[in-house]
Amino acid sequence: MKKTTPKWKYGADIAFTKPTRTVNTIFLHCSASDVASHDDISVIENWHTVGNGWSRVGYHFFINKSGNIQSGCPIEKIPIAQKGHNTGSIAICLHGLKKAKFTDEQMVSVNKLCKAIVASYDKKIKIRGHCEVSKKSCPVFDYKKQLNLTTLGYLPDQSATKPQAKTPKSAMVQENESAPDIGITKTILTIELTAKGAHVRALQQILFQKGYGCAVDGHFGQQTDSAVRLLQKKKGLFADGVVGKKTINALFSQDNLVLKIDDRGTDVNVLQLMLAMYGQKVMHDGIFGTGTKEALKQQQRLLLLQTDGIFGPKTRQKMLT
Repeated sequence: MKKTTPKWKYGADIAFTKPTRTVNTIFLHCSASDVASHDDISVIENWHTVGNGWSRVGYHFFINKSGNIQSGCPIEKIPIAQKGHNTGSIAICLHGLKKAKFTDEQMVSVNKLCKAIVASYDKKIKIRGHCEVSKKSCPVFDYKKQLNLTTLGYLPDQSATKPQAKTPKSAMVQENESAPDIGITKTILTIELTAKGAHVRALQQILFQKGYGCAVDGHFGQQTDSAVRLLQKKKGLFADGVVGKKTINALFSQDNLVLKIDDRGTDVNVLQLMLAMYGQKVMHDGIFGTGTKEALKQQQRLLLLQTDGIFGPKTRQKMLT
């Protein structure tokens, strides 16, 4: 199998440039295969051009099991992906067939890619599955829940008339989802049953990544409560379902953890959630960028710590004990 160089590696920032052609819909697909040797856009291209006799691969983007995003059909070209609905669309395909075999990395990447595409427009962009316009079950996984789509198929809080302002790199940003505006404080916010918003969604994503069965929908219901209690019980904590300092501390992967600029992964997600619970405005993306660093420095300053923007044992102890 040819290994195609990804356009965006897993976890990388996605700088999407919208095409000059009109786009109003993103369509999601799956490749209908879990075979490891098929996990590359070059294989799909061969299926489409040699097998189907098409002029090019049908999808614009392909997300492999590692979460890397590969380019396929040129973005300026109309895709060959959903018959009768190709015009005005961008087509994204995830490698996979069985729902249980799609990876967390793929879910993170499809969320980031869709958000990046939508953010490049000053109008609403609908997100649909291939199954909505055909008799197929493609893309198989529950894309509406994974992307937290509205009942009309849009990402939350899309504006149809107001363009999104560009945020300076030094600014702290928050994902497009409601969250309690508690203000920056020395006291951490707790999260529990019936809570909703960005804090809850970030918590659910972390729990999901760590193997605690939990829907990522931004609503702290019974399923999330059960996942939290299971984590607390496993970590030797009082299993009350309330997420506070001790539970957040238990979500980190190790004791002597040090996180700094350019680090990525679930531990960074936990750090960002903790900062949000202190009232800091951060992007829940698992990337320790300038926004996360500045938020951490603000919290360190408030707690009379060294303001170096590095999350080490001293900062952790002060913030979580």
